[in-house]
Amino acid sequence: MMRMILFWVSAMLTLGAAECEKLEKAFAELDGDFRTARTIKSPSQRYGYYYRYILTGSDLMARCRNDRRNYKYAEIVRKLRAAERQCAGLRRKVIEEQWRINHVRPVVKVVYQTCNY
Repeated sequence: MMRMILFWVSAMLTLGAAECEKLEKAFAELDGDFRTARTIKSPSQRYGYYYRYILTGSDLMARCRNDRRNYKYAEIVRKLRAAERQCAGLRRKVIEEQWRINHVRPVVKVVYQTCNY
């Protein structure tokens, strides 16, 4: 019984480490392209890249928090905040691009004159 429990615990730790390595590899790939993401012409594609970057980085921090290896959390947080700033600056451009692509006009409330009762 003790061997079974020991096997189960070691298997879970091994699977968790493999998942952390997978997330670390995915974040490293996205991090390598972070500086070149500014050259992407389409705001929608750039916004999608930043969104994936933030999602992968936050997933890495959340799932690998108890991993024994030393992750530089302060550096990851700094990078994620920079990506969030870039993403926030793109939101209006993405909306305008979607209006152009889908031939949609924004709803603007026009008041012709004031009504006095």
